[in-house]
Amino acid sequence: MDILKTFKRVDESMLGVFDFDHAPFKVKRVFFITSGAKTNCVRGKHAHLKCRQLLVCLSGQVEICVENKEGKNFINLSPSQSFLHENLEWAVLNSKEKNTTVLCLCSEEYDKEDYILDYDDFKTELNKIKTSEDERLKVLITGVAGLFGANFSRHLLKNGYDVVGIDNLSGGYHSSVPKGVKFYQTDLEDRKLTEEIFNREKPDFVYHFAAYASEGLSRFVRNYNYTSNVLCSANVINACINNGVKKLVFTSSMAVYGFGDPPFKEEQTPNPDDPYGVAKYAVEMDLAIANKMFGLNYSIIRPHNVVGLYQNIWDRYRNVIGIWIRQVINNEPITVFGDGSQVRAFSDINFCMEPLEKLIKDERTNGQIYNIGSDEYHTIDQAADLLIEIMKSRGHEPKKVYMAKREEVHVAYCNHDKAKKHLSFIDETNLRNVIEKMADWADEQPKRPVKDLEYEIEKKLYDYWATKTK
Repeated sequence: MDILKTFKRVDESMLGVFDFDHAPFKVKRVFFITSGAKTNCVRGKHAHLKCRQLLVCLSGQVEICVENKEGKNFINLSPSQSFLHENLEWAVLNSKEKNTTVLCLCSEEYDKEDYILDYDDFKTELNKIKTSEDERLKVLITGVAGLFGANFSRHLLKNGYDVVGIDNLSGGYHSSVPKGVKFYQTDLEDRKLTEEIFNREKPDFVYHFAAYASEGLSRFVRNYNYTSNVLCSANVINACINNGVKKLVFTSSMAVYGFGDPPFKEEQTPNPDDPYGVAKYAVEMDLAIANKMFGLNYSIIRPHNVVGLYQNIWDRYRNVIGIWIRQVINNEPITVFGDGSQVRAFSDINFCMEPLEKLIKDERTNGQIYNIGSDEYHTIDQAADLLIEIMKSRGHEPKKVYMAKREEVHVAYCNHDKAKKHLSFIDETNLRNVIEKMADWADEQPKRPVKDLEYEIEKKLYDYWATKTK
């Protein structure tokens, strides 16, 4: 091994290598890279998860393009010069002369699982390092007191993020916001105040969960619907652009599909059937415009029938499982619109957490839309009977009543292949377990009043909604 003399690194530091024992790691594998009679022979184009390599130029001339968390750099090696190639560095070797030979000493045995061959996969791994090593990333969540906001803020806090939350508490409660969140109780309708919060906090990423999500009711509260779901979203988008937010994740809805053919796929042309779906689709289109004009990165999720802890069970207009639990607790019959043959796929909020976080870790998700939810669907009547069974086992005596049919999409569920492929999304919702956990949680909550909204149109209003709560 006489060839392993003292080699001078290109950064002028000295690396003494007299035998394998003097390498900067225990050498487990040795091989040669040679260009033969070719010039500009390109090799590499990969990174390693664990393996470190000492590259020693024995003859010829080699240019190495290296990219790591510090950026991209070009290194030229002449004979007797070496370069320490660390793990999680993307490297491309270009032999500039004929008969260029490079000796490669490796810290690991050959393992094909250690190779990162796709550049986008490498960038994803690099982002993981930056997340852990850079200063903590700051995420701003709108609607932080709601179902998605309350659960996802807890997930982010556990994973080392700084979290800022905004909520006007119109559909949630302060007790749902976890300790550790810097909380602003304000209305996103206030453009100036929204801008001030963004300017003060300078979030890296924004999750826009705030919305008034009620498909059926939106027909009777158009102004409220478009103010809550379009105007407020416009203020959030403006604030993201004006304050250099790296990415905005927007929560849209399955409602954009309307009367399309299930299972709904992301590539289907949206055809919303109610003002709520129209509002969500309008924001989706505006995000594409904001990206084209201002470079605002975004991803969109279209969740459906998501259930879990911190859901507002005191809202009489939305979230059917929560409505039923509240009705049983208040000794009221559970209400079913129509004959209960409507089909929905209920989704446990807990299975949404990892995919949501991945949206800000993987640049390949930029500009993409993902359906999020369960593949297992039930009729509304089946879900109601399951809930009645569970609540009876807890000492309640629930009854079921059928109300007049209302205008709604009868069969609605989604295809999730794209989320499974890009986000490693796995949903194993067990509706029985979800209802039991929600019932346990509901038993611990204080009794709260059920609020009535001011209807803007009373013509054709369903009798159940027309009756004010006590």
